[in-house]
Order: sequence, then structure tokens, then C-alpha cells
Amino acid sequence: MKLTMKEKKFSIRDSFRVQDENGKDKYQVIGEFIDTGKLYIKDMNGNEVARIEEKLVTLKTKFYLVIGGERRGEIVKEMSLLGAKYHITGYDWKVKGDISDHKYSILSDKKTIVTVKKRRLALTGTYVFDIEDEANEIPALAAVLAMDYVASH
Repeated sequence: MKLTMKEKKFSIRDSFRVQDENGKDKYQVIGEFIDTGKLYIKDMNGNEVARIEEKLVTLKTKFYLVIGGERRGEIVKEMSLLGAKYHITGYDWKVKGDISDHKYSILSDKKTIVTVKKRRLALTGTYVFDIEDEANEIPALAAVLAMDYVASH
């Protein structure tokens, strides 16, 4: 299954939509990192399906994945001599590829969960998410959004 998302640059409050393979709006993403340190993923009826919460007081960059009202995992960014590494606990997922260039995959035991590519245009960037299993759609989308936020700020 493929999802696409167009992101507007120069936005004070990040807000964009995620579309399905047919170009139909499926999710709305609303960021309030400046005010609350949270990013919300809502269905098109306005119901929250997930949120990402930044842990503000920590030595490592850390985000919580809240899905269905429950904290299901954490994304931790660790710096090393080879660059940034991301760990997604709660799902036992690993990240492989170049996050800063927005070309990477999230894997579980060598099985691909999602492949991410970002095409850059003049005023917008378009993400393409290729998700292998529909059951991972929401947590994979939340994880990708959190890592993109860290990589771009």
C-alpha cells in the first residue's frame, strides 16, 4: 500500500494531509511542536488515530508514539561518530538508510515495514510511503513523521 504526503515549507504550524494510492485524503497531520511538543494524526472525520509526543527534558532526542490513546513505543535518536541512529522500541523496528536525505526503510527482523522516499520540489516536498502490511500503517506513519521532524530541525 502506498501513501503520499505533501508538506508545505515555511509553515509556522505544520499541517498537511496524507493521501492513499488513488489521491484521496486519508489522514490529516497537525503539528503543534512549538506550543505543545505534539504532532497529531487524525482521520478525515477529525478523530485522533495517533500522536507523537516529544520528551522535552532528556539527553537524547526522544519521542513517544501514542496510538489508540496508549503509549506504544518510543523513538530515540542517538548520535555516534557515524551519524545519527534511530531506535524504535515497542515495535522492535530498526531504521536503515539515510534519514537526512529522506531515503530509508524501517525493518523488523529483515522484513520491510515501510520504505520512505521524499521528492523535493520548489515549495513542497512529497513523501511516498510504501507500507508492506496495512496493520503497520499508523505506527509506521507516526514513526516516519517523528524522525522527519528531528532530521529537519
